[in-house]
Order: sequence, then structure tokens, then C-alpha cells
Amino acid sequence: MKNVLCSLLVIGLLSAAGFTGAKWSQAAEEMESLPIQQVMLERAGWLAAITENMATTNYDEVKRDAAALASQARAQGEKINDSLFKELTMKLATKAAALADAAGTQDAATARTQLAEVRATCGECHAKFNNN
Repeated sequence: MKNVLCSLLVIGLLSAAGFTGAKWSQAAEEMESLPIQQVMLERAGWLAAITENMATTNYDEVKRDAAALASQARAQGEKINDSLFKELTMKLATKAAALADAAGTQDAATARTQLAEVRATCGECHAKFNNN
């Protein structure tokens, strides 16, 4: 009888732990797919590719990625209601478009300056976002 009770207790505890683990796992999956996180991951990918292509002077790819970043930022900026974040997102779109233009003319100095401004705009937004 004692063995049966211990077995039932162990089974009950393991079942409860499994259920709790499943709930935490589900919550983690939901958090991973937040739309803003997907937007930021996409932007980070473009910035990494732009940086790599700038180093190898592959201006066609820089132009393509910067134009994609500008387009995505512009589209996202139009959806934002908060004026500060809208302003920063539209600023990012403008800076990324300027980077694409500089890459299109293969103007290395201007492209480097514009890339620095894109990064500064990202940093400015992240600083504001993290303080709110």
C-alpha cells in the first residue's frame, strides 16, 4: 500500500511538472514571435550584410540591402502611432535611402558616413525605447 501511494505521488508530481513546463514553453514560443522582434532581426540582418559588403566594396549589394531597409522602415513607420518612434523610424528610412543612393554612385566616403548615421539612428531609437 505504501509503495502504491508513493508511486501515485511521484506520478502526480511528474505530471504537474510536465504541465507547467508545457505552459512555460508555450509562453516562450509566443514571446519569440513578437512582430517588433521580427522587424528588428530583419534590420539587424540587413545591417550585418551592409557592413560586410561595404568591407568588400560590393556596392550593388549595399544598395540592394539599404533600399530594402529603407522600404521596410518606411512601411513600418507609416503604421506607428507614437510620434517619437514614428519620427525615428522615418528618420531611419531616410538615412537608409541616402545610403542606398551613395552605394549606387559607389561613393565610399558618403556611404560610410550614411552607414554611421543609420547606426546612430538605430542607437537613438533603442536608447529611447529602452528608457520607456
